Amino acid sequence: MHYFALHIKTGSEEKIRKSIKEEFNDALKVFCPMRELMIRKKGKTTRQLKPMFGGYIFIQSEEISASDLIRLKNIPDFYQVLPSNKDIKPVRQEDMEFLRTLFTGNQIAALSKAKFDENDRIQIISGPLKGKEGLIVKVDRRKGRAKIMIKAFDREHFVDLGFELMGEV
Repeated sequence: MHYFALHIKTGSEEKIRKSIKEEFNDALKVFCPMRELMIRKKGKTTRQLKPMFGGYIFIQSEEISASDLIRLKNIPDFYQVLPSNKDIKPVRQEDMEFLRTLFTGNQIAALSKAKFDENDRIQIISGPLKGKEGLIVKVDRRKGRAKIMIKAFDREHFVDLGFELMGEV
């Protein structure tokens, strides 16, 4: 089985996931990676789930046939199968394996637990960022987010993942 990336309208991930499920009667498995973030709004902080790649979802299938593509095109807010509808290619296996290292079994990148050392460098204690400190390009302590660079799908992507501060070292 292969994974294919679908470019869709940002914010419509759940709606399109349901539409694909209805249209294909579970023949295509939909994979929408999520991340857990702490969101501050009007002085209140809450845990929320947000899509990891806004505007993209993945489907699992042996192939995407011409008839499958026509059915996908009929779904509102669907744009294309990457890299393009004329040149459909599956996501590389190693890219999907790396993404899976970020998730628990439920396709969610949970909050990592982190500390900062005396030199103000982040140290990941546990969670999806553990062992990936070298990929972190920016840290926002106030928001509890670490921006990592992922090389996948033939280009670089920057993704914010959440962390909880466990105290100073």
